[in-house]
Amino acid sequence: MFASSTSAAVTLTSVEDNYVFYQSGGTGAGLVQGNGGADGSLQGKGPAPTQGNARTMYFKFDTSSATPADGNLATLTLTASSTVTAEFSLALFALNQDATGFDWSENAITWNNSPGLGITTDPYMLDPSATTSLGSFPTLLNNSSAGTSISFTFENWQDYVQSDGTLTLIAVVVSQSSATPAVLIASSENGDADYRPELFISVPEPGRVLLLLTAIGWGCFRRRRTTCWNSFSGVK
Repeated sequence: MFASSTSAAVTLTSVEDNYVFYQSGGTGAGLVQGNGGADGSLQGKGPAPTQGNARTMYFKFDTSSATPADGNLATLTLTASSTVTAEFSLALFALNQDATGFDWSENAITWNNSPGLGITTDPYMLDPSATTSLGSFPTLLNNSSAGTSISFTFENWQDYVQSDGTLTLIAVVVSQSSATPAVLIASSENGDADYRPELFISVPEPGRVLLLLTAIGWGCFRRRRTTCWNSFSGVK
């Protein structure tokens, strides 16, 4: 795990991450993807079950270096590891406390054993009793270059921390402009440290409290510099 901190702020890099493969009618749902989590990229595609070969991404963060004193706002930033070849919309979910399988590992997770998945009546095959919808990222645009980042800020991250101090976030592709490609998102093993998934936990400065509280549920789309606009969608 990489963790850095300043006054009332902690930045975490995911300690485990991988994607799982739906593959309706095939054997992919029982196979570990991403070279056992060692690949530098994760794949996102969806949504399942309408997308017969969907991919859902899992990120685990060790929050032991963060406390509520560091703030209740958390921002997840994901970065494209190659040129984006369609328009992708992603939603973010948290794995609830004590959900079965919360102690998953990147070298063993599959679609069949991944926590919070497998409910065929849900639009994204997520179990609503085991996961909580946090909201939506800004759309990742077609032809976005490698290094383009999308971010989403949510509150009360502590509510989803497991007994072992970890926090699992799940990124689901809810729509894409072409059914063929997958979006490639950098993993914690990516060779460029700036591309790796990051969770930033902070307390807003006194003069910015109102601004940041208003911005909860906002998404950010950036290439070096960050631009934000409201993407509010069911934030807890």
